[in-house]
Amino acid sequence: MIRECTEWLNKKFSSFESPRKKVPFLRGRVYIFNLLVILYGSCKIYGKKTHTWFKLGIYISFFCSACNTLVTAFYHNRDLSIEQRSIIKRVDYAGLQPQFYGSGESVFSVSYSFLIFSVIFQCLIYDFCGMPKWVRVIAFTCFGFMNHYLTVALYKSGEFSVLWDLIYSATLYLLGGLCYGAKFPNLIPRIFEHHEFMHLVMIIANLISMRCNIKVM
Repeated sequence: MIRECTEWLNKKFSSFESPRKKVPFLRGRVYIFNLLVILYGSCKIYGKKTHTWFKLGIYISFFCSACNTLVTAFYHNRDLSIEQRSIIKRVDYAGLQPQFYGSGESVFSVSYSFLIFSVIFQCLIYDFCGMPKWVRVIAFTCFGFMNHYLTVALYKSGEFSVLWDLIYSATLYLLGGLCYGAKFPNLIPRIFEHHEFMHLVMIIANLISMRCNIKVM
């Protein structure tokens, strides 16, 4: 039954396939919804009673995340040369790291922030596009579990809702990476496949991670 429905949808929406490239119609377009997550976080932080310079730092992080979202949506639906894709993908990977490591907000130590920016600069300098996907998945998502060094402190302080948000977001980042590496599931061929599913999971993880950081502010 599921297979028949999938085949019917595939035929029904085959005209929606991207005219520029042989990629699913929603490739890159799903991640645009990450802008809504950024808007949500901006509104929540605006009402927080905290130092103006602290808010400014977070808004700069949000601005960079919004730019990265637009870059991701752009290059997924354009026919670009290998050199162009390499440059844009470096920017994309570098922009993803603050989200994997806790949205780049100042709830972590100075040494941890140094690690974050070290990874970002490595992404900008070196081209990781030629590496096997499973290597990129480990490098770009499993390290996000380093956020769990906060779990003991959160547990001892009784911040259980924040603790669960931290665990959920890190787990979703890993799930998105596994979907990307395994190229599964392909729910609606040529419309909504594994890459689009990965983007959707990442958006949800970004939302939970942002909510986690806002709670501890």
